[in-house]
Amino acid sequence: MTQLLENTINYWPLVAQVLSIPQTKADYQRTVTLLDELIDIVGDDESHSRLTDTLSLLVYL
Repeated sequence: MTQLLENTINYWPLVAQVLSIPQTKADYQRTVTLLDELIDIVGDDESHSRLTDTLSLLVYL
């Protein structure tokens, strides 16, 4: 197993709350709220674009 995969497995319980596909309306609303919060915090800072893009995809699936 690669170190990257091992790290992902170890940290998944923490990040899954943010990066999992919404299954319910409540999950969806939480994801929208997180995306809004993130945009408020980072604005146009491109160093966070991957996280912003990922949350956006989860909202618009």
